[in-house]
Amino acid sequence: LWLDCDAVVSNITFHMDELTNSVSSDKQMIVIWGHDFFNLGVMLLRSSDWSEWLMQKMLERRDWIEWMVGKWRDQKSFRMLLNEYPDIVNKVFVVDPPTLQAYPRWWVPGTFIYHQVGCKSGRGWGSSMGTGLSCKDQFIQVAAGGAP
Repeated sequence: LWLDCDAVVSNITFHMDELTNSVSSDKQMIVIWGHDFFNLGVMLLRSSDWSEWLMQKMLERRDWIEWMVGKWRDQKSFRMLLNEYPDIVNKVFVVDPPTLQAYPRWWVPGTFIYHQVGCKSGRGWGSSMGTGLSCKDQFIQVAAGGAP
């Protein structure tokens, strides 16, 4: 299980089997579709040679990723891999939010992982959700077991 630093487990009673048992064994990666591409901020990888290969290929691009400006550098790196190895997509299983994770607008009680993507302190999701909380306070509230 991979979590970006802007994600937190919000349901500690969630059983991974609820998710993984419904996925065929040829799928090696579980993600959601976010915006216009796979969201890698929360991903579940099977322990397999293929997953190890994928992580190695991603790490081989780390210098390029660190140099790159802008957001979603991991997604951009993954796009490069898909261009080079188009069969990767056959190993990816996409679930709907909030099955694996949810951005604030999709989060409901019981969601496994809260992913506060794109939230910057003083702007973003806090004001758009009408909570009046800063991103930091929202994140802490969910981490403590409350709603965003």
